[in-house]
Amino acid sequence: PPSRWKTRILLPLVIVLGFVQGTNMLHWPAVLFDEGTYVGNAWAVGNRGVLAFYTYTYGHPPLAWLLIALWTSARGVFGNGSYSLDGARELMYVVNIISFALLYILARRIRMSRTLAAVTVAIFALSPLSLYFHRGVLLDNPATVWAIAAFVLATSPRHRLWSFAGSGACFAASYLSKETTLVLFPALLLAAFQNTDRRTRRYCLALFVAFIVLVGLAYPLYAMLKGELLPGPGHVSLLGTDINMLFTRQGTGSIFNPHAVAHGTVTFWLSLDPWLVGMALAFSPAGLAFRSTRAVTAAYLIQVLITLRPGYLPAMYVIAMLPFAALVVTGSIQEMCRLVTGRSTPFYRRPAEARWRLLVARGAKLLHPVAVT
Repeated sequence: PPSRWKTRILLPLVIVLGFVQGTNMLHWPAVLFDEGTYVGNAWAVGNRGVLAFYTYTYGHPPLAWLLIALWTSARGVFGNGSYSLDGARELMYVVNIISFALLYILARRIRMSRTLAAVTVAIFALSPLSLYFHRGVLLDNPATVWAIAAFVLATSPRHRLWSFAGSGACFAASYLSKETTLVLFPALLLAAFQNTDRRTRRYCLALFVAFIVLVGLAYPLYAMLKGELLPGPGHVSLLGTDINMLFTRQGTGSIFNPHAVAHGTVTFWLSLDPWLVGMALAFSPAGLAFRSTRAVTAAYLIQVLITLRPGYLPAMYVIAMLPFAALVVTGSIQEMCRLVTGRSTPFYRRPAEARWRLLVARGAKLLHPVAVT
């Protein structure tokens, strides 16, 4: 039964990985620059009733630091003597635990065995890149969890309309936490398209897109009600900020230029963990070849292509790449083993209960002519 394998595999896995993730999480890595900004925005929400403590620009969508404000207000961090950053890092710890469970479910839904699904989560959680960036109070962490949840619902085996509606809502929450995850939309749409029944596909996809649009319009609607949607004199604007981020913002150069900031960023990633990102890139052709791993491989490759273009490359952009990189590696290995061995999944053992049912069914089939005569 599902409850049995969740208790026997998923729960111990999450406990062990949670212990590793939580060890010394308040002291390593050292305080990152962006952490102060986002915790400051959360403080402004709770104490001033505004989305940020300064009004120079609109910045990123606010959902992530709204969650930080809710968490820290519930804990009372800003009212006692502990550091506010510690409380926000505790929220990131909870977010990471949720991401481990969701990634396991997603691995199972793209036809991975339980063993390889557990290996996928372990590779993702124990990567030095994960241990470094997941502890920081960074918008990409909750945004990535919302994105994984969107893929989990889009690959639901029951193909219900509410699953696709929930997938769209989760993806909207993802880019309302960090707009960079919007590039994952083609891969998520592919996952939803592959998982829909031909007879109800147009209804499922219509509901999926509708919820993305309706939930995603919350932030532009907020700006419009404040008269700050369009650029104009005397006020900041959401559209003006987006134009600056996409077109006029000073870039970090090309990753192929050894003197560019982007090159240093990618070098730093590879110095922490060259194996996960590199192996995922090597297995990507196989991942695209197999239907079960095609969508998650596309999600990984889209983000890789974004890093190759000249422009602005933030250091934390790798966060959203990591879960899909782990899925590409283990998923491709499984599908290639299946292709070679002819089995549906490697490392597969038929449960004892299923074996008894199979024996009973075969016995009944053999005895059926005797019973009829």
